[in-house]
Amino acid sequence: MAIIRKRKDSYEITVSVGYDSKGKQLRKYMTWKPDPTLKEKQAERAAERVAEDFEQKVKDGFIMSKETVKQYLTAWIDRKSIKLAPKTIEHYKELTERIYENIGKIRLDKLKPLDIQDFYNSLATIPGKRGKIISAETQRHYHRLLSSALKEAKKRQRINLDIMAHIDPPTVGRKKPVKILDDEQSKLFVQYALNEPDIRKKVAFLLLIFSGCRIGELLGLEWQDIDFNNYTISISRTSQYVNRQMVTGQTKNESSVRKVSLPPELFELLKEYRAFCFKYSQHVMIEDNRLFFQQSGKPMFITTVNVWLKKFLEDKGLPIVSVHSLRHSNITLLIYSGIPLRQISERAGHADQSTTMRIYAHALKSADKVAAEKLAEVLPLNAAK
Repeated sequence: MAIIRKRKDSYEITVSVGYDSKGKQLRKYMTWKPDPTLKEKQAERAAERVAEDFEQKVKDGFIMSKETVKQYLTAWIDRKSIKLAPKTIEHYKELTERIYENIGKIRLDKLKPLDIQDFYNSLATIPGKRGKIISAETQRHYHRLLSSALKEAKKRQRINLDIMAHIDPPTVGRKKPVKILDDEQSKLFVQYALNEPDIRKKVAFLLLIFSGCRIGELLGLEWQDIDFNNYTISISRTSQYVNRQMVTGQTKNESSVRKVSLPPELFELLKEYRAFCFKYSQHVMIEDNRLFFQQSGKPMFITTVNVWLKKFLEDKGLPIVSVHSLRHSNITLLIYSGIPLRQISERAGHADQSTTMRIYAHALKSADKVAAEKLAEVLPLNAAK
């Protein structure tokens, strides 16, 4: 039962929350000031109602906390760092810099939807670090971060309002279509890659186009991940550029841990590449037995592969696309080939099929149109009666 103590112009309310490991009683406190127009008996009855409400909140696990938005988000990111990739955590910390400047000092339990809406409005008018107005897509990154953090705050009963349900998220215009290599361009890409004299580039390009892996996943591969008997590669880690150095961490999400089957011919090339790496390791220790490494033996930088690919495409007269575009090309080709969406989603390492459908909606529609045309060829509707 809550204990109520009358002070000069307020009431102190105390609720017991049990005992610690040493037998010391733990308590929660709050101070309540009555309306000065209330008479003494009215104020006492009102204080009893406040005490009952406070006690119920404590019993339900609702912890009255004086922590600020900054304090809560800092602790939240620390908890997330156990599960999320280092690059994601670095991105979160970059985003929170501006959040702290605007709403960081507000007490978490005092945070209102209007505070966040005003913050969103400021994002659309205040230049970023490079002097440009923050893009709509980046504004959405802020929204996703706050939505995730405050959803957990509600779940942990740090706040009693679903704040984000009352927020209008930043609007994002139509995204530009991702550049990819079509089927003919992809065929040329593979042919040119097979004739590439630098075996490091040859293996990197072919693994990217055939596996559809992310660049960080490619650079995180170790020889223990290559199964020469079953023709699969295991993707279980990612190598990312964080704080000016390459850091190896977990994949983007749990679904990103996967095995990907590749053509047997590619493993013959990998055997040749393994011999090259073994010969190189006689002079330099290759860190973590990596497939891709710098001259010093340390993990290769992402920019290195980017430079390789751009120069390669320019020399061969192919469209200039990013390394990530090879992943999009791979998945799009699988869609056009009629591979089941579930299998494509698993190969891509997406959290679920809805992610694949959302990202590749245009390709899925195009593939469906092609399927309808092929069906019309098999079952002609204009056949003579």
